[in-house]
Parts: sequence; structure tokens; C-alpha cells
Amino acid sequence: MTRSWARILWLAVPALVAGQAIAAGAPPRATGPMTFVSASNGGNCIGCEWTAAEGTITAATPAAFDAYVAENGCPTLHFDSPGGDPAAAMALGRKIREHCVDVEVGRTVPYEDPTLPTDSPKVEDTASGRCEGACVLAFLGGRSRTVEAGELASGGVPESLRPQVASYLSDMGLEPTAVSYLAELMSRPNPSWVGMLEQLGIANAGTETRTLWRDQTEGQGMVATMTRHTPTNDPGETLTLFCRRGDQTPAYLAYSGFDTGTELPDTATLQIGDGAAAASRDVTGPDLESRDGPDGPEVTVALSQAERDAILAGQPFSLSMDALPTVAPGGIVGLDSTLTEADRKAVQQALAHCL
Repeated sequence: MTRSWARILWLAVPALVAGQAIAAGAPPRATGPMTFVSASNGGNCIGCEWTAAEGTITAATPAAFDAYVAENGCPTLHFDSPGGDPAAAMALGRKIREHCVDVEVGRTVPYEDPTLPTDSPKVEDTASGRCEGACVLAFLGGRSRTVEAGELASGGVPESLRPQVASYLSDMGLEPTAVSYLAELMSRPNPSWVGMLEQLGIANAGTETRTLWRDQTEGQGMVATMTRHTPTNDPGETLTLFCRRGDQTPAYLAYSGFDTGTELPDTATLQIGDGAAAASRDVTGPDLESRDGPDGPEVTVALSQAERDAILAGQPFSLSMDALPTVAPGGIVGLDSTLTEADRKAVQQALAHCL
């Protein structure tokens, strides 16, 4: 994770137009030290109960969260916060990553229905909220994150904390390769933030998110990578394209971050194209490398010149292998991709600088 990624996310996410308006009769926004309060809309459903995390994040907030979780567990967190202490927000985010799954941005307000009897049980509702400044760091602690354009806002972070922020963002699974694309996005007059929040991995609830293909330096050469994230597959599954200096093989395709539930695979299936025109082959023997990598098993297959050219031409491609049915639906794990024009430039750059 580079320092520039921390700086861009922290300083450049603009204060966008707020979402749904808060009802005129709602209480003032909480600006005192953050509190954690159980809330419910009175229903009996998934999502009918949540924790309202509202107010300013202070040095005491992580301990307050610990005390709350010990007594209440951690249903979905709804953040509405003007920010606060960045170091405390990162500590809070790490605790959220340990104890919680779902986080959202939203303000908890009393539910008011004049048709209900006055002695009806108190229930709450949610409205559009704001997660500003240090709150963004805490929010990223959630594994499954829901936020809409306009609900995040920029804030300052001391220069002395920037390296810690970069390390934290990396630990939370954000892609350093998104930096240049995010910088480009900031220059657009009217960016479509919802899509970008999802593509950059900031908002990922209930969806599969994929990074762009990006080239990056590795050793004396370069590789191009694309990672698929889901709320449950942290740190994600990755496809990598590269070549080796002095090697007759035109290119290699590697797949890592998967789980077959068995020993390292000795066979993988490479498919290029789709429909009736798809070409598929089982890769084994000297054309298949299989090892335990830092993010779990990794398989690498050697590509022919025709396969390399088809991938660069924009043909869909995938790499898959058998897995236990209890681990993967249908007993198969795999990852597919199709290069866009921007992706192709990144891959060509990597293949021009072999390892």
C-alpha cells in the first residue's frame, strides 16, 4: 500500500450532495463522543435490528465498543459521525473487523406514525447519514460495507499518521493499484460515485467486486493482476498474467486465493472464448505449477502463443479446478475475466517486462 493511496482516499473524497433528507422533527445530529446504541424497527427479520454508532470518535471509543460488543454482540453497524481521532478510528476499525460483518452509513431516527397508538413500543427508522473524516477509516473495518454516493466526506489526517493509515488500508483489503484510477476519477466534473465506490472496494455489500487489471513491479520485471472480492473471501482471489525472461513460453496465467478443501491441485482447466466457440483444455504435468503461496494455494499454467493472443484480443478466459462440494458450489472453484481496452494496456505493459 502506498502513501499516495492513503492521501488520495483521505483527502480527495469530496463532500458530495447529501442523500435522503432527515425529517424536520428528528433530534439534532449527535456530535458528542460516539455512542453505541441498540436499535430496532420492531420487525422480526434480518436487518430489523442494528447498532447505531453515532457521534465523534475519541480515544475512548474503541474501549466503549468493546464494552458494547461484550454485552450485545455486533449486529449491523449504522454509522453517522462527523469524524474525530484518526488513530482511534483505525483501532475501532480493527475491532469491527474482528467482531462484526456488516456496516452501513445511516442515521437512526425515531419512527413517527401518527396513526399508531401513543402507548405503542418505541421503534426506530434509518435515514441517509454521513460518515466524515476519521469515520471513513472506522467504516472500512466492516467486511461487508454499504454506502451511497454523498454519504462519505473528506477529512484531515496528521502527516505523522499517514504511514499508519496506508498500512491500515492495506490490512483492510483495499487495492493500492486503485490509486491512479481514483486520482483520474477525482478530476471528472460529475463522477458516478456509487459505481466507483463499489469498484474500488469501499462499498462491497452483497456484491462481488473486481479490481481493474493493473500492472505492478515485481522483482526485475512486472506482472498484471486482477482480484475478485466478496464479503467472505478476504483478501480475495487473484488472476495474474506475466512472462519469464529467457523462457520460450509466451505467457503464464496464475490463480491464487482459492480454496478447494483438498490438497494442492494437479490439474486445472483453462477455457478461452465462450459459447460454441469456447476452447477448453485440461492443464497438467510440466505446464502446471502448484504451490502454497502467502494467500493460500496458487496454480500457474503455461499459455501458448494462440492462447496469449486470444486473451489480449478480448476473448473471455477462465481457470478452474475441482473442489469439495462442501467448499464450492458444484464442486468447482474458478475465476474468469475479459480484458477491456484499459485492462489490455496494463497486461501488455507487464508482458513487455518479463520477470
